[in-house]
This record gives sequence, structure tokens and C-alpha cells, in this order.
Amino acid sequence: MSERGASSGPSCPSCEEPLDRDRLADGPQLCARCGTSFQAACFHPVVRRAALREGRLSSGDDSRTPSRERDYLGLAWLFAVAGILLCPVGVLGGVLCAYCSFRALRQMREWGDAGGRLRVAAALAAGLLSFALGLLGAARFLR
Repeated sequence: MSERGASSGPSCPSCEEPLDRDRLADGPQLCARCGTSFQAACFHPVVRRAALREGRLSSGDDSRTPSRERDYLGLAWLFAVAGILLCPVGVLGGVLCAYCSFRALRQMREWGDAGGRLRVAAALAAGLLSFALGLLGAARFLR
């Protein structure tokens, strides 16, 4: 017999005889070795829904592939707001916001997203405001 907890799979709770995973089902079970009756509860993992876009997966088992798509629109808003609130970094925030806004537009086009262009335009406008405030702050500081 092996140590408790050291088994590599389902086994009988009395004699720890390994059970056939393919034939194991939820409900009452009878051990073929010792004849002990026990209740089995099998783990049924949830099948992951397609979170990734078609054409983005490599061949093979894609059920464990995490989604690593970057949210460029969210980043654009982050840089715009940070640039407005922190005027010394407004110029950099505005430039990064513009970059992320154009990447968001490209991402929307690649994915076939129909809406959201107005949100990107608003983020770009906020980025331009951030850039202008950063320039004004730098000019005032350098005077």
C-alpha cells in the first residue's frame, strides 16, 4: 500500500486499489478487489468557451491557450488620463495615447469589430489634450 495522499489517480478509499478512469462515473461504486461499496464523485472540468479569435491559435490542443490580446483602447485612455492629471508627463502620455489609439483601430479592423470607433476618437482627442497640456506645462516651466 502507498502513503495516503500520494496516489496518482482515483483509488478505492479502503484498499487504495487504482480505479479505471474511463469506467469511473458519479454515484455508487464497488471495488473489484476488496468489495467495498463507496460513493464516487468525478471531477468534470468546464469546457472553456472560445475566448480567442479564430485564426489566432496554433495547431494542437488549444484548450489551455490563454488569451494574450492587448487592450489598446484601454491603454490609450490610461495614457490620456495619466497625461492630463500629471502634466509633466503629458507630452509622453499624449504620444503613447495616439500610438495606442491607432493600434486599437487596427485591432478593430483585424477582428471585424463594427462599433467603437467613436470611443477611439474620444481617446485620441483626450490624448491630444494631454499632449497640449504637457507642452504648456513644459513651456511654463522653462520660462
